[in-house]
Amino acid sequence: MSRQENASRPADRIRTHRVKSEVVSPFFGLTLRKRFLILNHMVKYTSDALDRTFSALSDPTRRAILARLAQGDASVSELAAPFAMSLPAISKHLRVLEQAGLVERTKDGRVHHLRLVAQPLHEAAAWIAHYQHFWEQQLEALADYLRDIHLKEESEEHSS
Repeated sequence: MSRQENASRPADRIRTHRVKSEVVSPFFGLTLRKRFLILNHMVKYTSDALDRTFSALSDPTRRAILARLAQGDASVSELAAPFAMSLPAISKHLRVLEQAGLVERTKDGRVHHLRLVAQPLHEAAAWIAHYQHFWEQQLEALADYLRDIHLKEESEEHSS
């Protein structure tokens, strides 16, 4: 790839922009470099495992299965009992949970037992906690900015 083709790729433009600019943004006092670092940090947490975890948690049936497994191990038929769906349909839900790493299956003869694996849930919770902290900081900065504007407007009204 030629140098000119490299420079036209969006990632290279961002990288060049990041290196050349330290202008303070009106958005909560972030410099462009800081904003880029935040973007990189977001990308770092986007992984297939996290995507599979959130995808598995998106279905109410799967969440109910996980809630049941939080009480202890269970067989497939025990997990299927409260649901008005076929065993193959429950098996599909269980496969999604297994692929996400949220459950582990053991086989005892013809009976399949499942148990909850908490690690992917901890990783998802950590990801959420990180962004909760990030957005709380952003909202606090916005509140400070709006308070400053309001105080400035009030002082201008009293001066007039």
